[in-house]
Amino acid sequence: MIEIHQKMIKADALIFGTPVHMRTLSAPMLNFLTRSIPLLKMKPVFDKSGKILSADVKSLLKGKKAASVVSQGDPMAYSGALAIQVLAINFTDLMMTYVGDVLSTGNIKRGMVAERKDELKKAFALGVRMGS
Repeated sequence: MIEIHQKMIKADALIFGTPVHMRTLSAPMLNFLTRSIPLLKMKPVFDKSGKILSADVKSLLKGKKAASVVSQGDPMAYSGALAIQVLAINFTDLMMTYVGDVLSTGNIKRGMVAERKDELKKAFALGVRMGS
């Protein structure tokens, strides 16, 4: 993860992609996000008695562009929408700039997303926004 974190810090933009499993992010994506906590540097703020009141937080990814790409087998969008929302909240926590997302639904078989011309156009447009 240290090597991955260094690459993330050097990157101009990051795209987070995951399939939907059990109506949320895949376990590897959840693990990845959890293991990204070291990218947040926290300095506790104490009261006079030494009790922690809050923390000053600095993100090593602050201001970097972030986007999400989510695919699922279920043709209903609500499952993927939840996954996108979870990613967006993590982007906020990491102080990244959320550029957008692409949700592809109904992908029962491997490679089906390649047939989804509308979603491919959305993915292209997202890439353009990430680069601008």
